Amino acid sequence: QLVARGDNPDVMVVAATQISPRTWIDTRYAGAAVAKSTDGGETFRLLRGGLPERITASIEAMCQVESPAGVEYFFGTTDGEIWRGDQDGERWTMIAMAAPVSKCIHQEMLSGKPVTQMVHLDGATRTFDASRPENKVAAPAYAERS
Repeated sequence: QLVARGDNPDVMVVAATQISPRTWIDTRYAGAAVAKSTDGGETFRLLRGGLPERITASIEAMCQVESPAGVEYFFGTTDGEIWRGDQDGERWTMIAMAAPVSKCIHQEMLSGKPVTQMVHLDGATRTFDASRPENKVAAPAYAERS
C-alpha cells in the first residue's frame, strides 16, 4: 500500500511485508512495516512510534485523511487491527479490533486455517493440515515501542 500527500507529493507512506505471502502458511508471520519518504521515494525510513517491534500480520489496506488540522493515516491488518497514525504518521495508536481486513487467502495463511486451495503462479499447489505438529508455529509476541 502506498499513499502520497496531496499537498506535498514528495511525502509518501508505504506499508509492506518483509516476507513473501507464499511463506506465510509455514511461518504464520508476514513481518509488516510502515515507512515514510520525504524526498519523493528516493529514501524511506521506518515509522515506529507506537507500533509493535514486530507486526505479525499483513497490512492489507491503508489510507490517509488530509484536513486543515493535518494528515492522519489509517491501516487495517489480517489480524483485524485498525491503526491510526497522527503527527504526519510519526505516532501510531491501535484504535479498534475488527474482522480481518484481508484478501481471504492471506488471512487463512497467517491463521493456519486455510480453506482455499492455493495454486501458485508456477503451478505448484499447497495443501495444509493444521493438525500436523510441524505446521504448528507460535506467532511472535508483540513488543510495544514507546
